[in-house]
This record gives sequence, structure tokens and C-alpha cells, in this order.
Amino acid sequence: MSTALHHNYAAVDGDIILVSSDDVNFHVHSLMLREASPVFDGMAQMPSPQEGEKRPTDHTIHLDEPAFVVGFLMDSIYPRGTFPSVANYVHAWEIANAAEKYMLGRALIVLRGAILDNEELRDQTLRLYKLARKCQWTDVIASSSKKSLDKPLLNLRYIEPQTQEQFLELSNEEAQDLIRLHKDRVTEILRFHPGHISKWDCMSETFNIHGEPVTITGWLCNCGGGGFDDDVMLEDATTLLKNEIEKILDQEPAASALFERRSFSELFKKIVRISVFKSIDCQSCDGPFANEETAWNHFQSVRRRIPSTIFDSILPED
Repeated sequence: MSTALHHNYAAVDGDIILVSSDDVNFHVHSLMLREASPVFDGMAQMPSPQEGEKRPTDHTIHLDEPAFVVGFLMDSIYPRGTFPSVANYVHAWEIANAAEKYMLGRALIVLRGAILDNEELRDQTLRLYKLARKCQWTDVIASSSKKSLDKPLLNLRYIEPQTQEQFLELSNEEAQDLIRLHKDRVTEILRFHPGHISKWDCMSETFNIHGEPVTITGWLCNCGGGGFDDDVMLEDATTLLKNEIEKILDQEPAASALFERRSFSELFKKIVRISVFKSIDCQSCDGPFANEETAWNHFQSVRRRIPSTIFDSILPED
């Protein structure tokens, strides 16, 4: 079978010929390979540096990898001004496997740069996350898991086919870590009560007028002139608010509507308008029970505490 000579690796003084699985020859230098990889260094058929320095040889090593992989490995060994290109994640995985096989840590560093330098590959968030897990790129694992918050992983009704395809490529552990991140955020965001959205004072009695053990909750406007004690109505209003926020989280787990001031203002006014919160006003000063600024401050506190990557945990309340 005829072989081709790789245009970038045709050194006349090369003392090693690497032959790819698709029969492309790479004329390279044993000294470069020895310095880069203990696997190459340990190959029995590799000539010693002294031999290579004395005279070039046609010593041949057949590799199991195709030319695009061998070429990438060589590009990571030899000094280059730019990152070599990677066509897709199938190629990226072949390169990563070969880098591990030959213990070429430099190749994994170069592969990371090549992926992040490619907008099309960088935007395939879940594939980037999976590859980063394999290669132990901690910073990329963190950034890609954070970027996954743009994907509605908890509700398949809203997930795009391409995202679903990428999600199904993840291992159980990889997928579970992302799901836990998304669920922890939802749980903590929805864990609020009326006191988090109101300036009114809450007063509780644990006994009624007959001395019987029962909890009675009342709310007093801080003007001192009006109050409210209908727990059922307040619970219904709070539930509606949580339902509306949950709908947002189903479609956009990053929840920008909660954490961007203008969007939050529009959302809060809308929810108050369609809920019974609108009817809970102070009879004395007409002040509303649901206070936008109080609610905004609460969700800003939540934003600081909730995880944004799979490495984060929920922080205690301020």
C-alpha cells in the first residue's frame, strides 16, 4: 500500500518515521518525542539520542491512530505559533484518548485551547462539559456546568433536540451532577415565605383566647394602622407567586428575570397584578403587602447563596 508524507513533518534530518493507521508518514526527531512522552521514550524500537545525532535512519513506528490524531500530537510537541484545529468532538475524543495513551499531557493542554478557540465547539455546552470531565479541566467543567443553566434540563418540553441529544451522551454521573445543580437552584429559589416579600411585621400567637394550643398569624403594616390575618388567602397568593417563578425556571434555569433589576420589576408587578396580593393593602395608608424592593433584596440574597457550578454548594442565609 502506498504511503503519503505529511507536509508539516517531512524533516530530512528526522531519525524516526511515524506511520499513521491511514498510512501517512511523519518524519520526526526522536529527541522531541523522548522529551514529550515517556511512552515514546520507552518504546524498544526507538533509537537512542546518540544514534539519532550520529545519522538519520528510516526507523519506523506504526501507530494505531489516523493522521489527524498523529498530526495533532506532533503539533502539540513541536513549537507552533497557533493552536491546531479540531473538526468536531468525535475527533477531539480520539485526540484525548491518544494523548492519554502516550502520556502526552501537553497535547491535552493544546486540545483544551483548540476547543475553546473554536466558537462552534465551545457553544456545544454539554459536549464540552463531558470532554472536560474526561480531561479533568476543572475550570472548563465549572464554566460549562454554569453555561448549562441556559438549558432547561429539568423539563423536556422545553429542551431543544440538539441539547437533548448532547444530554443523552453524558454518563449517569455526569448527568446527575448537572441535574443536582439545577434542582438545588430551583429548590432554594422557591424556598421563600411571605416575610421575604413584605415589609409588614409578622406576629404569631401560639394560644387562642381560650388557652388552647393553636398558632395564629397576623400581619401588621409598619404604619401601625392596618393589618391582615387571612392565612389561607396569603398562602394562595404565595403559592401562585411560586408557581409563576417555577414556570420561568422550567424554561430558563439561569432565572435572569429574577436577578436582573428591570426584568424583576416587570415580573413582580405582573404577578402581583394577577394574584390576591393586589387586594392585600393597608386600610390605613394604602401601602401594599407585597413590596417589590423587599422581594428584590431577598432574591439578590438568594442569588449569592445558590450554586452556579457543579462544584458549588448552597450557602447559609445571610
